[in-house]
Amino acid sequence: MGRNPWDDDPDLQMLRGRSSGPTRWGRVLGGILLVGVATFAGAYYLPLFRAHSTLTAEHRRAVDQIQTLAQSLSETKSELKTVTARKDELEAEKKKHESSAADSSSQLDSLKADLAGRLDKAAKKGLAQVSVGDGAVLVALADAALFTPHKLELSAPGKQLLCEVGKAAEKRQLVVSAADADETADAALTQKYPNAWALRAARAAAAADGLQSKCGATAQLIVKTPGGSAPGNSAFQGSKLPHVHLEFELRAPTR
Repeated sequence: MGRNPWDDDPDLQMLRGRSSGPTRWGRVLGGILLVGVATFAGAYYLPLFRAHSTLTAEHRRAVDQIQTLAQSLSETKSELKTVTARKDELEAEKKKHESSAADSSSQLDSLKADLAGRLDKAAKKGLAQVSVGDGAVLVALADAALFTPHKLELSAPGKQLLCEVGKAAEKRQLVVSAADADETADAALTQKYPNAWALRAARAAAAADGLQSKCGATAQLIVKTPGGSAPGNSAFQGSKLPHVHLEFELRAPTR
């Protein structure tokens, strides 16, 4: 056979060399390996990466919620502490008030007993009475036990009775007022004053002046002269006291 003239063509020889041999298969295997790696990465690492991202986001939300709850708990504890402190203060004030009220009540009972002993003789004659009401010790003394007849001048026994009230009052507030019924008022005295109000004011003022000038009382004296009808304190209603009498309220001193 004759020689093929194409075998001597260098270009054809070069093309044949490139398209054959182990180099070509290496490239094919390399491409297959690259595709396999990409497929493996897409099938395994991509879902794993997405799951990791999802878990990370959920973890952040959980951390944020925990921080929010922790802050809320801290604020609630602070509010509870404030409320508890206020509650303790109110309970302490309540106990203090109850203790003060108990002490005040005890003092009033003690003062009432003291005055009842001082005015016992006049009380047995129906000319004096001691009671407790509205946070004060109340004393009622008949005009007949204090003043000379038809005058607003203290009698000797009247001065003694009045001074007993002043001594017991000490430095307390002592309110003096007059109670009466117009039809039982002293006729000789009613002629000297224009109306029952003026007469009541004069009687109360005479008693207050006696407490200060005759007895040297250190109490805070207040003269009260109500207008209109003056039936007296309800604590003495129904008693055997004469309608015409003076009333004394012994209260805690004012600052």
